[in-house]
Amino acid sequence: MVSSPRVLSIVESYLGHRTYGDLMKDYFGKTTTCQTDLYWYNEERELPARILNRLLSFCIPNPWVYQQNLDLHWFRIQLGFSYLAKRLAIRKLQHQQYSALHFHTQALGFASLDLMQQLPTVVSLDMTAAQASRLKTDPRLRWTYAPNLYLEKQIYERAAGIVTFSEVVRRSVIEDYQIDPDKVNVIYPGVNLDKITPSPNPKNHSRYQILFIGGDFDRKGGYDLLAVFLESFAGQA
Repeated sequence: MVSSPRVLSIVESYLGHRTYGDLMKDYFGKTTTCQTDLYWYNEERELPARILNRLLSFCIPNPWVYQQNLDLHWFRIQLGFSYLAKRLAIRKLQHQQYSALHFHTQALGFASLDLMQQLPTVVSLDMTAAQASRLKTDPRLRWTYAPNLYLEKQIYERAAGIVTFSEVVRRSVIEDYQIDPDKVNVIYPGVNLDKITPSPNPKNHSRYQILFIGGDFDRKGGYDLLAVFLESFAGQA
């Protein structure tokens, strides 16, 4: 009898990534075809790793410097995350044999390029550093993302499979990093419909309520929502 594969999954634990990890835990907890051990990247932190991560996460108290990434904060914080993820992965690999490795997001693999050579690895992501540099930074300062771009390219090249949250992210992986399109696939993030309970009689409500959730109002479509609301629903919601 062939045993089912066992995957070590390490996931970021803030904002939408936490929801993504919770959905994965729920799904793989109910299936027998693939056993998945999912951990948050910052579980079981050792004291030296915590200190190093805190130092790398230091933010210069200047909003413009932070926004323009002049202190390489984007790279430093991701490097700290990846170190925590690698220490966790090493501990788990010492006590359990795994068929594959999964990182969400790609930055968690920065310090684990050697592990990715030993185990088939799937990387999932919602944005590339190339996209972030174009969205967040003055064109003259995009060089500040060079370390992220360099390591991300190695991550994508060594990954056995890449999962993106959208087609636009898939195109970025392929075009900005010259990655084989055959190993980059879109799987949209899921929704647990059991936790959404719409009113059984929505027409009985005098006014609807619209909830917007997103860590980046502009990029996540906040202004698009406002435009549609003002044009079509201002009197109803």
